[in-house]
Amino acid sequence: MSKVWRKSTRSGATGCVEVLLDPKVVGIRDSKDADSPEIYVDAAAWRAFVQHVTTTQR
Repeated sequence: MSKVWRKSTRSGATGCVEVLLDPKVVGIRDSKDADSPEIYVDAAAWRAFVQHVTTTQR
């Protein structure tokens, strides 16, 4: 199965991060450099991070 990296629709021309969503892990990489190192975190930890950011950054 091929990897499908997704970039935020809010990303600007200067780039952002891309994420690879999987039920168990989430990959994160620099969108400006597709060959950059990938970081993987537990999917539950990613959901907690996203929830924290979306509820505290207003």
